[in-house]
Order: sequence, then structure tokens, then C-alpha cells
Amino acid sequence: MNASKYYEIHSKDMVKWKYWNDESLRIAKESGKLLFITIGYATCHWCHVFQEENFMNPEVADILNTSYVPILVDREDRPDVDAFYMKMAQIMNGGGGWPLNIIAIPTGEPVFISSYLPPFRRDNFPGFIDVISYLRDMWEKDKYGLIQSAEKAMSYLNLEDREVPTEDIYSDTIELISNVYDREYGGFGQEPKFPSYPILNYLITYSQLGNDYTFMVDRTIRNIRYGGIYDQIGYGLFRYAIDRRWQIPHFEKMLYDQAMLLWTLSRLNKIKNNNFYTMIIKEIQNFLDSSMKDSETGLYYSALDADWLGKEGGYYLWTSKELNEALGDKKDLLKNYFNFVEVGEGTLLVPAPGINLSDENMLKLISELKNYRDRKEPLTKDDKILLGFNSLLLKMKLELSPNNISREEIMKFLSYFDSGGGGLYRYIRNGKRQGKGVLEDYAFMLDLLISSYNYLGDKELLTKAIKISNYINSKFYDYKKGGYFLSEDGEGKLPQKIHDEYDSVYPSGNAMMIWNLERLKMLLETNDYDPYITGIKDRFSKSISRNPIGNISKIEYTLLSSKIYQLRGKDDQVKKSLQILRYPLNFIAFYDEDSELSICGDGKCQIVEKPEMILNYKYQIIY
Repeated sequence: MNASKYYEIHSKDMVKWKYWNDESLRIAKESGKLLFITIGYATCHWCHVFQEENFMNPEVADILNTSYVPILVDREDRPDVDAFYMKMAQIMNGGGGWPLNIIAIPTGEPVFISSYLPPFRRDNFPGFIDVISYLRDMWEKDKYGLIQSAEKAMSYLNLEDREVPTEDIYSDTIELISNVYDREYGGFGQEPKFPSYPILNYLITYSQLGNDYTFMVDRTIRNIRYGGIYDQIGYGLFRYAIDRRWQIPHFEKMLYDQAMLLWTLSRLNKIKNNNFYTMIIKEIQNFLDSSMKDSETGLYYSALDADWLGKEGGYYLWTSKELNEALGDKKDLLKNYFNFVEVGEGTLLVPAPGINLSDENMLKLISELKNYRDRKEPLTKDDKILLGFNSLLLKMKLELSPNNISREEIMKFLSYFDSGGGGLYRYIRNGKRQGKGVLEDYAFMLDLLISSYNYLGDKELLTKAIKISNYINSKFYDYKKGGYFLSEDGEGKLPQKIHDEYDSVYPSGNAMMIWNLERLKMLLETNDYDPYITGIKDRFSKSISRNPIGNISKIEYTLLSSKIYQLRGKDDQVKKSLQILRYPLNFIAFYDEDSELSICGDGKCQIVEKPEMILNYKYQIIY
């Protein structure tokens, strides 16, 4: 196998790792040994710590190699395995994180799940050696008891009933968001603070219906841009802040965060047309092109490591000596623009609140600091090129600048991941295509193709979209209970397939499929997609009612789907109209050389005299 960066990192461990596949599970069943499964990713700080303390520890390695079948999983290589055990962690523990460490019976059902543990008992943490020794002994003494425990935990996966969301779900969700909104610093909840892009996007969409809630989005974006969660020297966004004020970050930079911030900003900027948002969009694009771009394909790597030379955040933190070397006698000017936030053994530069971020003197200092930092040993990259997030980034390029994206660029991108018959690979690494795509990969690729057809009008893009949608429906759809599974059948069967249910940093695959299928339904003027759309909504009706925030993208796309309108007319008129429109983006383009430019919906059409007048119809026709 062409190992991922994460697998390469663990090749020096004392543990003799196997991968999640049919062969490893066969060995576990035939040997009768417990499985030890560890799930992480290449840029995860605590994964590095756990590796150093445990997987390079001879006592730990001896127990795992002798008494367990040890399996290593890169969550980005096998997100289906990660999602299954993360869901079980939520059932068994109320939550989980990475590294996710699982002890399971030979058929894969878990009996114990935890995140970080030190090798020996420390503070409130049990020792990892104690845990694996205890469960090894329990397995030898009482296999039946552990199997019963695993079966009981699994039974909670299958508890179901129906609860239909009411029409008030949209306003009720706004009320829930308002209750957790941080009025002082933006964002939602207390620490740790995540940007929560699906919530921000829902607020933007809902605001088009009447009351404007974009003030929450604006305040959040502004505090993020002025915070330590944003790299003030090289730009780009860190994964989250450990404090309420966005000052102290967890130093990973993930591609999906950059893509989602662009998504939120592009939508917000369409209705606000604000130079502040335009500045951040350009900064993120510059960061991606300078730090995460693959020179061969022009696509983007998945992440930059949190650690540098063994220290979390070391690449981004400054010592007094480094500041002197970088700026000399200009070092004292920094206090005019930055607050100095002490993090561990270094200093993080965070802009003073309200400072002009475009100040020329400030930008000169930043340039000199960046030049100095660029001479450091580079950060480790997770150099997987993931289909889903690159699809999202290409869609953002399309929406931000439709004239600069060609049909050929979209088709070339698809060719990189096309496995034939509508199937898609999950990622590229070292020039080789790897893994089966999961639902999010297909859903974001399908979204890109539909959006591309909308802007470019090329019928082959629509043909490709139909082909991929047919593949998704044949390979991923749950014809017994409705909704889409996270993955199709493949190597290493899980104890139970699960659905891609909740939003994370980005919309769930099932949420994206609501939007994809509703647009295809209108484009093709067919009801063939109705059973799939209804199946998603019915399958997750209880989940939506009980946990609107976790399902907020499904709610958003159901709302948008009730407001889809056709924009009909000649190619040049339709394309020009789409570029003029600021919001909403729920116009489906019908390229018809025999039609006058018109907006159609609710069984009627209204003629638009010329593209420049399209904005006059925003509230009259849509809302």
C-alpha cells in the first residue's frame, strides 16, 4: 500500500501495526485476540504525544503485540472507521477526540474507548498500561462478559423512533443559536471555541427571509480575524481556540477550515460587499497558494502540523531573540500594532483590537517577520490531496470569480479522481490515487458539478453530475431505513454501517445531498429524486427535532429548497445575471436560446427586461 503520511510517521513505532482490512479482522477472529485500534491523523498534536509515550514504549509494545491485534487507522484514509468508533465513543463516554483508542472484541464491537492516556497513572488519568493489561486479563477470564458488554453498547445504535420537525424549526433554531451566541466575542458557547461554519452559513441564509442575523456572523468573523486563531504573519486559520476570546489557538491548520471560511465569507460578501471580507478572502487564497498547494496538480494538501521541532505551535511563537533578529531596532514598533500573548515558552502576536489591519507600516513589519519565519525549517504537511475539500475549494473559486474557471479545469479535476462508472477515489498522494471516496467526497463533487453547470452552461458537466448521482444512489443509499450511509462496502467490514448524520466543521453528506438532489430535480424537471430526498428527511427527523444545531445544514438546505427558482434565457444573459445576483444562490440556470430572460417559480414566470435589473426581483419574487 502507498502509505499515508500518518502511516509513515508510525512506521518507527515498536508496535507491529496492521491496517483496517479483511486480513487483519480475519487474524483477530482466528486468533481469538482482542483488537486494539488507534485512530488519528498526521497533524494531530496529542497523537504525536501518545505515540511518543506509548507506541515507542517497549512495555506497551510487548502487551499490544502479544495479546492484541493492533490496528492503525488514519481517519482521513478511513473516515468510515473513524465515524463508527467516534459514534460509539459518544454513546459510551459522551464524547471523544483524537487519538481515539479502542479495545474491541475480535468482530470489532468496542468494550473500551478513550482518547489520550499517559503510559502510567497521572493526575486524573488512568495509565494506558494498566488499561490494556486489565482488559487482556478480563478477556482471558470472562470472554462472555466482555462480549455482552460490547453487544449492549451496540444496541444503543439501533434505537429509533420518528419525530417530525414542525414549521417552527427554522425560527426555533435561530432562538437556540441566539442562546449560545457569545455577544462579547462572537462565536457560540464558551471555550474551546470553534468557528462553527454551518451555524454561520445558516444565519446568512435565514437572514434573507426577514430579520437580519448577520451581525452574529460579522462579529464572529471580526473577532477571529483579530484573534490568535488567525495566523497574523502568514495568514490562514488554525483549527480552534482554547479560550473564549479566540486568543490562544490549537496550532493545526486544516484545509477544511480554510475552505469553509472562504465559503462563509463569499456568501456574506455577496450581500454586504465589504472590503474587510474581501481582504480575508485574498489572505486565505494567498496562504493556500503559498503553503498548501501541490505544484504538480495545482490542488491542495490536507493539513499543516501543529508541532514543530517537538513543540506545539513552535513555528508560530516568537522569542525575544527571534524578534530582534527579524526586526532589529524596529522591534519596539510592534507594540503599536500588536498585543503580546504568552503561550508556553513563546509569544504570539495578536493585533490590538480595532487596529487598522491595512496600515502600511504594520504590513511592512509583518512582511519582515514572515521573511524571517520562512527561513525556518518548514512545518510537516499531511500531503494527501482529498477530493471533498478540494471540490469545495474549486467551487469557491467558481463562485468568487466565474469568468476565471473553465469547463476544462472542472473536467481535469474530475479526471484526477474518476475511478470509472461514476465511482471516485478519495485522495491522491505521491501521484497515486488512493482509497474509495466516502459520501462527503461524492456530495461535494456533485455540488461542484451542479454549480459549474449553473455558471458555465456546459451540458457535459450536467451529464457527469447525473452519472455520479446515480452511483451515489446505487452504492450509498439505505433502501431499508432511508438516508445515505457514510461509505459503500469495502475492505474491512464494520460491525455496523452508519449514516453520515451530523454536521462537523462542514455540512454532513446527507445535508449536501438534500441540496444536490433538489437542484437536479429542478434541472431535469423530474420527480425521480423525491424518494431519496424524503428518505433523508424521514431518516433523520428525530435527530433534527432533538438536535437542530447538529443538523443545521439539513435545516438550511430544506429551507433553501423551498425557495428554488429557475433563471431562464440565452447563455450570455443568464451568465451575466448570475454574476450580478448577490444572494440568494438558489437560482437554477436554464440555458435556452429561444427564451427571454425570466425568473420562474411557483408555476409562473416573470420577464426580466435586462440582466442589470435582476436585483429588483430579489424580494418581489423570492421572498
